[in-house]
Amino acid sequence: MFGEVIYRLGKRYEEERERTPEVEFPFLSGQITDLIDPVTQTELPELQGEYVIAYNDGQGTRHMLHVYFEQGVYELESMPSDMDAFNMSSEVGQFLED
Repeated sequence: MFGEVIYRLGKRYEEERERTPEVEFPFLSGQITDLIDPVTQTELPELQGEYVIAYNDGQGTRHMLHVYFEQGVYELESMPSDMDAFNMSSEVGQFLED
């Protein structure tokens, strides 16, 4: 289920980049309910804290998306990615697999 949230965040980020090409690193925020349907939300544990997502659009754009969840709200801040950032610790990789 968390994979659905990650997918939707990536799509929202992609749409925002297309909508505002002059903004190199967009910032997004909103309600988690804007991303997923109510059934999926009830199946997820409450999302809290900070997560890092690697974004690659397949056309050479690589960004790191820092996402903050708190009380049903998300904030996404994008940053440039250096090549070492994709070699994240196995602890982060393990979380994304769960």
